[in-house]
Amino acid sequence: MRVLEYISDLIAKITLKLSCFFIFVMTMILIIQVILRYVFNYGITSADEIAKYSIIWAVCLAGNVLIKEDILIKVDFLDSFWPDVFIKWRDKSYQVVIIILLGFLLKEGWLQAVEGWHARLTSLDLPWFFPYLAVPVGALLMLYQSAFTLIKSFRR
Repeated sequence: MRVLEYISDLIAKITLKLSCFFIFVMTMILIIQVILRYVFNYGITSADEIAKYSIIWAVCLAGNVLIKEDILIKVDFLDSFWPDVFIKWRDKSYQVVIIILLGFLLKEGWLQAVEGWHARLTSLDLPWFFPYLAVPVGALLMLYQSAFTLIKSFRR
């Protein structure tokens, strides 16, 4: 169990740093684009695509940290009316549903990414595979954190 927790912590730490990097890249490219556009009347042709795909990667990578830290948005205003045992089993069933949905997202995201290998991005001249890859990578990381959270909930 300690090994799984170590892996979970390591994944969260690395992906949070990568997310920060992608947000930094997005911020810098947009600042540079604005300065170039309005001061020098020149722009980077692929700035919008770089910014767009950077934020998509950042969100997909950071999603697993939200699951690990249990800070996803919840509707819990009725929890005071239910017994604790019900709430625990409800949360476990939510985790199972999330795992099933993430498995579907992983499969379909991977198929979409592979299908995008032969199509090219307009201004970056890269395959669509790389932007599409954010979805299955994010789903896989969230799947691991969800499975770990479910296993941990049964050990309490």
